[in-house]
Amino acid sequence: MSFRYTQVKVEPPAGDETRGWGPFSTDGSAYYSGINRNKQHVAIDLSKPDGQKLLLRLLDGADVLIHNFKAGTLERWGLGYEDLLSKAFPRLIFCQITGFGDDGPLGGLPGYDSLVQAITGCMSVNGSKESGPIRVGMSIVDLGTGMNALAAILMAAFERERSGLGQKLDVCLYDCALTYLHPHAAGWLQAGVAPVRSGNQHPSIAPYEEFATKTVPMFLGVGNDRQFRSFCEFVERRDLLEEPPKTMA
Repeated sequence: MSFRYTQVKVEPPAGDETRGWGPFSTDGSAYYSGINRNKQHVAIDLSKPDGQKLLLRLLDGADVLIHNFKAGTLERWGLGYEDLLSKAFPRLIFCQITGFGDDGPLGGLPGYDSLVQAITGCMSVNGSKESGPIRVGMSIVDLGTGMNALAAILMAAFERERSGLGQKLDVCLYDCALTYLHPHAAGWLQAGVAPVRSGNQHPSIAPYEEFATKTVPMFLGVGNDRQFRSFCEFVERRDLLEEPPKTMA
């Protein structure tokens, strides 16, 4: 069985703002191309009636619509899922990716990766005692939210095989970022241990951290007692196996 599908990225008439983000090459923004490869592109002004008609033409026969407007934007343009799209395209899977979802104390607010890293506490456990809170160097909230959205879309597609109907999916950066706080959240909620910034050390496992050497830093990932025995034998330090274990504070 083979499948063919087309991804169509809808941009505003001025183009996606990431087209202006560096680094650049002779082919344009590497940032833009890195996240938009293998897509077809079209510019549509969705605030105008002609643009809205064109979107509806694109959705005729489409499987999935993904948008990252602020909650309520499509509804303001008369393109909401409940009011229009679910009736016009019953099989359509509608996935909105927002900062904080539709409702709740922060519902409807815009959100960016770094902002959400800060507000959820991800920054508070990243870095060292000396550095203070540090943003994770990759856009982990954006990327992780995209993966969660993919899982939700696949589950909706699987369910559609039974019901024949699509559904609305609400996937937000804030909710996804909160799930990244393991094991820190569990340690606090279950054991009362306040999380701290531990740099390259692992909060639960040792040796699972960075060590200085005569040349370049070395990172050890020793995850269990068997691996530790093998490590001690490899570095010819079997004496470390005789040391009594230290109790956790």
